[in-house]
Formats: sequence, structure tokens, C-alpha cells
Amino acid sequence: MAEWNERVGAESIEFFEKAISGHDKVRSLERIDDQNYELERFGKLASVRVWLCDVYRVSAADVAEIQAEDPEVNAIVTISNWNDVTVEGKEAGQERNVGVFTFKLLMGALNYDGERFLDYRPPERNRKVGTKGLGAH
Repeated sequence: MAEWNERVGAESIEFFEKAISGHDKVRSLERIDDQNYELERFGKLASVRVWLCDVYRVSAADVAEIQAEDPEVNAIVTISNWNDVTVEGKEAGQERNVGVFTFKLLMGALNYDGERFLDYRPPERNRKVGTKGLGAH
């Protein structure tokens, strides 16, 4: 399993850069080093400094280590679809004003600033099936 400070694989980096560059709120993406990116966003949305990792379950200890390594980071993203963030990792990030995300959650969070960015949760979907759930009569 990858540690917080291990470089992410080339395929994951390529995927991240392509997907983020295509996000409608991202004006520019600059790679700072092996794990850091600076994202400039459109409008009044603040820039985001991302720490990209491939940690299976990002913990509070990982968050502390990453922020000690890069105090400017305000988003930690674990890239693989198999990865996740522990509740303690998410809470530790919020206490430090750092959003801690899976890649999928980052894509939604980039639409927001402040608390809505840090505590981004996807909208709940209407699970009703059939015409009533679609609004038809």
C-alpha cells in the first residue's frame, strides 16, 4: 500500500491532470512537484493547492504528516477509485482548513468555497423509479 509521501503513478497523474483541466470551474492547473498542484478557479472561487496521493484510507495521521510537509496545502486527494478517507481523516482536515477527498468528491467540491468546500457531500439522489419520480403524471 502506498504511503502519503509516495509519488502517484504516471497513469493516475495523467488522469488527474486531464480530468481537472476539463472541470468547468478550473481556470488553470500548475504542477508544483511530484504531489502538489495549484488550481486557479474562475470567478471569486479561491485557488486550491492539492496534495495528490494514492493512500488506501487517508487517516488523521496522514493529514497531519501532509500538512507538516506542505503547510500551504488546502486539499488532499486520494486518486484511486478503491481508496477512501476515514471519518477521523476528514475531521482532522476540517480542523486544519484542509479538504480531504476522494477524487470523485473533489470534482464536486471544486464548485464551492469555505465550509461547503471543506465539508462537501454529494447531493442526495431521488431514488424513486417510474413516472412519479420523474415528475410526470
